[in-house]
Amino acid sequence: MASDRITSRQWSVGENKVFLTVENGSIVYRADSGTAQDFKSIEGYVEGISQTERTFSRNKPKLWHIDIRNKLTRQLYTLTFPYTSGAFMNIVLQLGSDKGINAIMRRLPVKIEVCKSRGGDRAMVSYCGERLDSAESRIPPIEYTTVDGERVKDSSRRMECVSYYADNIRLALMSREGFKYVN
Repeated sequence: MASDRITSRQWSVGENKVFLTVENGSIVYRADSGTAQDFKSIEGYVEGISQTERTFSRNKPKLWHIDIRNKLTRQLYTLTFPYTSGAFMNIVLQLGSDKGINAIMRRLPVKIEVCKSRGGDRAMVSYCGERLDSAESRIPPIEYTTVDGERVKDSSRRMECVSYYADNIRLALMSREGFKYVN
């Protein structure tokens, strides 16, 4: 069963990032020992957003990362998502809204809550107790194309839209006073 949220008592202050994922409607912390701890939300200051490629066997999946600093403990958490994650899209489209950018620019803490919805993970972002609206009411649909005679999904137009808002968030972080951008 998932805890309500990550609190200051779960981890001590440290310079190392704590990596988290979103799975089955929860934010998940996996310890090196293999044990997992589930949370429904995380709250803190948005400090970064980035995209990387990891190498697993022969695959090179793209991943998104959102850095959140806990406002009480100052611990840095990194939420990691698959490139086409619905939860990531929800978060970025809400943080990319006018109110979301305002919260980032003013260094206000945001709360990210996750849940399971329609077979996938979804997320909601709020600050000062108010849920942020999405910057886009409709994002481009997933299209289908044929590759070597097989029909495959093509989410490139959708991800261009999401990347646009991720770039806007990065710009807000870079222009915020005292922020040092590291990619």
